[in-house]
Amino acid sequence: MQAWLDRRLDLLADLLFKVAKNLGYKFDFAELKSEYYAPQWQSTLDIEHATIRQGLVKIMKGAAALKIEPFTPTPPGQNPGH
Repeated sequence: MQAWLDRRLDLLADLLFKVAKNLGYKFDFAELKSEYYAPQWQSTLDIEHATIRQGLVKIMKGAAALKIEPFTPTPPGQNPGH
């Protein structure tokens, strides 16, 4: 998993470096790799994915349970609760 994350950062830094160069900016590749900009949504998405993976690992190891509740769908054309 770590190798995938490292590769992802390498590719992102490479993309940012090429875009910056094309636009005439002079950034150092190492600087971009260590201090790149990431939008808030990307950080939030990464945290959510990590949380989901951790929860699934707990379920698969038997350390947590998946709560299942019965559900009766409302037939088409009927309003629920009426």
